[in-house]
Amino acid sequence: MSPVSPRDFPRSPEDLDPQWLTHVLEPFFPDLGQVRALRYERIGTGQMGLNVRAWLDYEGGKRVTGPASLVCKFASRDPASRATGVALRSYEIETNFYRQVASRIPLPVPRCFFAGFDPEGGDFLLVLEDVTPAEVGDQLVPCTLEQARSALDALAAIHAATWNHASLSELEWLNRRNSEQLAQIAGFVQAAAPVFLQRYSAQLEARHVRVLEEFLPLVTEWLELPRGPFALVHGDFRPDNLLFLHQRAAPYRVLVVDWQTVSWGAPLADVAYFIGGAFDPQQRRRYESDLLQFYCQRLRRRGVRDLSFLRCAEDHTFFSFGGLVMAVAAAVLVERTPRGDEMFLTMFARHAQHVLDLAAFSVFEPKRLAKLRDDRGNP
Repeated sequence: MSPVSPRDFPRSPEDLDPQWLTHVLEPFFPDLGQVRALRYERIGTGQMGLNVRAWLDYEGGKRVTGPASLVCKFASRDPASRATGVALRSYEIETNFYRQVASRIPLPVPRCFFAGFDPEGGDFLLVLEDVTPAEVGDQLVPCTLEQARSALDALAAIHAATWNHASLSELEWLNRRNSEQLAQIAGFVQAAAPVFLQRYSAQLEARHVRVLEEFLPLVTEWLELPRGPFALVHGDFRPDNLLFLHQRAAPYRVLVVDWQTVSWGAPLADVAYFIGGAFDPQQRRRYESDLLQFYCQRLRRRGVRDLSFLRCAEDHTFFSFGGLVMAVAAAVLVERTPRGDEMFLTMFARHAQHVLDLAAFSVFEPKRLAKLRDDRGNP
């Protein structure tokens, strides 16, 4: 991580400065030439941040050892999205992730040269490796089986590297699941649901609406159930946040971006969210069992021994509701766009059908609830 002060950084793409970037990059590239000029363009579809690709020109026309381009992520320009990012601590959390976690534990993420956050103004900036060649996933296009396996391999690497990691469990910003915070989440989801249903009523299937309506009275209980073992949980692990690598010598076929929702929690929450939302229902039914077994095998290959496949499948079912929570909450929180509407509708339909296909409401039956409460600590 660059020694440049984490509060001394450009606040917008227009403020990017060649000299500042030179100072940021120098610790990583000993023979770096002076950055003479730069140009940038907006990239990505993120609604909580403003992403740009910056091309760098160096003194003498040669870049020596420096990168030809970088990806810079700023706070959103939309006032509502920006306020949400500050209120949910999203910008602070992603900054802390790169400074305190990714800088110490090898993970399948782009290299980070700078991460800064200003709590007073709500500004933040990440300066990241521009991963090329790479294909950005698309939430609106179902994953291929090969892509899904690559994604779950990367996810298993993240979870295995942080499995019951003592130092991570002590980070306050990562552990945000006290009773007060969980009550706030439940209250917001219950308040957001009528807004979501009214906004999209003409485009929702009745059976999927019933799933949400039946879940709302149970959301508090669902959030509060204990659920160890614990690991680093991405929180929004879906195709839009994955870079599929091509023709690159690397230990992973996928790198994971957008760590604003990272937390210390149950690893199967990421798995259920990905499998439930990355495919249309017909594909998901065809691949689901094999992908779940593949993930568990990858965990074991990386040294995790305290999670049986039965427990994996149980938690996968339990966390299938997570996609509903994300679709409803995010749709109401962030800037509304045509692609955003299509994405949230797609997510909602896929995750609601996932709940139905897994008969996930069975986890709330009294005997199942008692077993969850009594045995969540056992693999």
